[in-house]
Amino acid sequence: MLGRVLAAVLTLIAAPAWANDSAAELPAGGLRLELRQDDQIQMKSEDLYLSQGLVKVDYVFLNRSDRDRRIIVAFPMPPVKGAGAIDPEPVDFAYSWDMLPDNFLDFSVQVDGVDVPAKLELRAELEGQDVTEALTAAGVPLNPLNQRTLDRIKALSAGDRARVEPYLGPDGDPAWQMRATFHWQQMFPAGRELRISHRYAPVLGGTFMTPEQFNAPEEWMQSYCPDAAFLAGAARVTGETNDYGMARWMSYILHTGANWNGPIERFSLTVAKPGINTVVSFCGQGVTKISPTEFRMEARDFKPRDDLHVLWVGPAPLPR
Repeated sequence: MLGRVLAAVLTLIAAPAWANDSAAELPAGGLRLELRQDDQIQMKSEDLYLSQGLVKVDYVFLNRSDRDRRIIVAFPMPPVKGAGAIDPEPVDFAYSWDMLPDNFLDFSVQVDGVDVPAKLELRAELEGQDVTEALTAAGVPLNPLNQRTLDRIKALSAGDRARVEPYLGPDGDPAWQMRATFHWQQMFPAGRELRISHRYAPVLGGTFMTPEQFNAPEEWMQSYCPDAAFLAGAARVTGETNDYGMARWMSYILHTGANWNGPIERFSLTVAKPGINTVVSFCGQGVTKISPTEFRMEARDFKPRDDLHVLWVGPAPLPR
């Protein structure tokens, strides 16, 4: 992980997923993108902002070679897991079955301030095996949390159902995970800086939790680097409303930022909370508080080795 945890605990009422760019290639005879190292283009800077409603990333790249380079730039998202998946984390409640079409992130790209269309590649995996073709052959959509996927599974013929059965959980829900990667071809002019920006709306994982779960933290929380201050604050805010609270989390694929020439010359991470009564925990070094709801980490010559995971905990909404 990146090191020391940030835990912020504050007290008023609050309002109620993620990836670094990478060079990529399309293997001959196939459509699947493969991320690869590019030793000619440097990521000069990255400014990353993470909140529950918005992820935005601003990059500056420099082509250090003496010729223009046209390459595929890929932006991989964390996997979307089906309800039948075996997972150490609690079951997500934040997903809406009717609001997850295949392109559900409202993803946008700008290059030097100009909008650029990005293509979307979807793949389905189960226990490390690519099951995209098997699902597609049976007419099953790849998004495991799309209502169309559930409807199609229920309507399968006996033969198709038997072929898809290995990819379903005990209750018949999708057990696979979907990986989404946005990509486009980009020209990097020789010797010139290029600014690339992304914006998208993350899909959060989430669950209701009790104070006792923070008094005896479960193993899945360790990826968020919770310290004693965060756990105490989370136990307190979850006990303020009906003795349970709301936990939400996000992952961001950071390690692909190492696929460029050298380290990231200047890296900045800002994590925002939805309100000052929410507590937040993530792994980071040298984190400072820059506003009542925002925290920042900055680094020079940064080479990401791990991905980033953020956990927010706040009071649960009152029942209507």
